[in-house]
Amino acid sequence: YIAIGAAITVLLVGVIGLWLSNTAEAVATRYVQESMEGDYKATMALSVGDMRRALEKQTSEEQRKTIFQNAEKQGDLLGWDLSIDSFSDYYKALATMVKETYTQAYGEGYKLSYKVRETEDMTIKEFDAICDVYTNIHSNLDIDVDRLQVGKNVTVTVTVDGKDGVQSYDRTICLVKYKGAWKVVPDTFTSTF
Repeated sequence: YIAIGAAITVLLVGVIGLWLSNTAEAVATRYVQESMEGDYKATMALSVGDMRRALEKQTSEEQRKTIFQNAEKQGDLLGWDLSIDSFSDYYKALATMVKETYTQAYGEGYKLSYKVRETEDMTIKEFDAICDVYTNIHSNLDIDVDRLQVGKNVTVTVTVDGKDGVQSYDRTICLVKYKGAWKVVPDTFTSTF
């Protein structure tokens, strides 16, 4: 009986943990955290659709070259001589640039913290605009718009604390439910409404 009770307890803890990790607030916080740490592969995985496939596989050679050159120019602004020839190089460079930018602003050993400040239900107008974006503008992501559900806007307060200063600011993340899981609608998709 003790073994059965322990197994049931472990199962319940796992189910509750999984449920809590798929709340709109938890996904929004993970998205902000991954973007603040420069892990763009992880942020793409939390977004609606296969953003990484669209970026890596559906861009032309000329588009990829432009993406890599723009990242190299950003590196130049930080005094780095980058040579980006692949998406692997690109992701590493972006992560390094993010960390270096915060190190320059806040000093070595800066800490990031995140707190959900507010959650609001998405309006029908916002939801309709998102469906329109996935239907007409980003149809290459192969989103089944009928599987999207009205979502939430979650505001996460980010605090950067370092020896050279402290700063807090808010980021509002737009999320919808897609195939039963909370997913982020990237900022660039929501800038039109």
